[in-house]
Amino acid sequence: MSTGCRRLDRDLAAGQKVFLISPRRYGKSSLIRDVLRGLDRQKILTVEVTVASSSSYIGFLDSRFVASGMRPEDGLGAAIVDLAANVPYDVQRLAHETWDDIKAAGRKTVGLAGLHATLTRLLGEQHIIFEESWQRLTLPQRAVLRALVLEDGRELLSADVRTRHRLPGASTVQAALAALVRQDIVMKDGARYTASDSLYREWVARQTF
Repeated sequence: MSTGCRRLDRDLAAGQKVFLISPRRYGKSSLIRDVLRGLDRQKILTVEVTVASSSSYIGFLDSRFVASGMRPEDGLGAAIVDLAANVPYDVQRLAHETWDDIKAAGRKTVGLAGLHATLTRLLGEQHIIFEESWQRLTLPQRAVLRALVLEDGRELLSADVRTRHRLPGASTVQAALAALVRQDIVMKDGARYTASDSLYREWVARQTF
């Protein structure tokens, strides 16, 4: 266990309130999952709670666009939540960047075209970072990550998915998934895997083959 894990484990076991603050993609999710598993082994009850539902985000986003003097087209809030995979930080980032672009253009109506224009801009700005991350992956990890994105993280060990995406054997796929989780590129939610960064997910879907 790393020094960070040990310290967090000790503080949480003692009932301390802890705030983790760091830039995106610095391993917070993996750290939290490792510590929660350690606490479970100590017979300490742990519960992971999300802060909002997708339905509450959709209504909130639409209301904030209206409050700022813009008219959101039907389905805008839902599209933002879907593209951002209902991840709080990603939802806020995509909504705010879209608002900035619409305001800068002097428009009063914001719709899917504006949203996708903003998404395309963000992907372009992050391209070098994402490309460097992609190049650091092994070939099996790249293949598994692309399959994960295209299959919505489901049934990745099945023969059907492995054949469709020309993946290696199940044990190699499992090893690649474990490595992606350790790097905080991927999160495991029950039997499903999801990309930790929704922008990176979109980049993989659009830029890799």
